[in-house]
Amino acid sequence: MAEKRNERNDKLREERREQILEAALEVFARKGFVGTKASDISKYSGLSHGLTYHYFESKDEIFTELVERALKSAAAVIDYALLQPGTSADQLTWLTGIILSHTGGSSSYPFLLMVQAFTMESIPPKAKELVAEYEGLPRIRMAELVRKGQEEGSFREGDPEQLAYVYLSAIQGLSFSSFAAGRSFPVDPAHVNQLLLN
Repeated sequence: MAEKRNERNDKLREERREQILEAALEVFARKGFVGTKASDISKYSGLSHGLTYHYFESKDEIFTELVERALKSAAAVIDYALLQPGTSADQLTWLTGIILSHTGGSSSYPFLLMVQAFTMESIPPKAKELVAEYEGLPRIRMAELVRKGQEEGSFREGDPEQLAYVYLSAIQGLSFSSFAAGRSFPVDPAHVNQLLLN
């Protein structure tokens, strides 16, 4: 009986944490870290201020957890692309399609959070540490895909890290433009892929 109650409590705790994190992601994306008050997160999550801070110690802790998730996710999607069947060109097509399907509206929130994490001086120290730790990881992973494609002869010649940087910059620009416009742009993944393919 006590075990089931503990399981229910753990499940409720996890659901509440996710509710808070989802709300905070949007608030931070729209208002920025400095412009966001703890009360904004509570209000948007639909939970009381006290309950919100029962699950998290501070706004800094919430922001840092969201930054960590966003940074890990950015590298993981490239790792997952490398596991897809087919050639490097097929893997690139899969990757670009996935990324472009997550631009615009709320799908851009993690990207906007990362922009803050990489550019703002005022973010929490632990978030700065995460940025330093994960900073080049997506570019390094993307360079692996580029190298593989070059070996197969389907990717253009050039420094793999520079080509990876150009590709990721284009994707980030599309994500930012979609958010600013309030909608996704119907971009053909093949046009983005031409940055890398022969």
